Amino acid sequence: MIEFRVFGQPAPQGSKTIMRGRLVEANKKLPAWRKAVQEAAEKLDFYSDEPLEVLITFYLAKPKTVKRKHASVKPDIDKLIRGTLDPLTQAGVIKDDALVVEVSARKEYCEPGQEGAWIQIVETL
Repeated sequence: MIEFRVFGQPAPQGSKTIMRGRLVEANKKLPAWRKAVQEAAEKLDFYSDEPLEVLITFYLAKPKTVKRKHASVKPDIDKLIRGTLDPLTQAGVIKDDALVVEVSARKEYCEPGQEGAWIQIVETL
């Protein structure tokens, strides 16, 4: 098992738009998030080409107008997962995100400046 912390604003990977005949990610914050995940993962001494379980806790800043205890607001958790798994492949930590056979993810509120994610990767052999 390997675990690590990524700091930055978690960004969902979802909708795309067409600009000048090219498919472009609609979320402008996604490239910075993917870069943060990739850079954190590149520091690890880990590589796997085995089936994997990935556990992710996303830490989101609590909006001032939100009174809920749980982070049950956008962004959608499935889109956050998509924006987080691809950089693990690009960092060379996992051979392909298709190796992920199980994902557990949650969203929690955090103090401002502590946004990011805690990621655990477990080979399921």
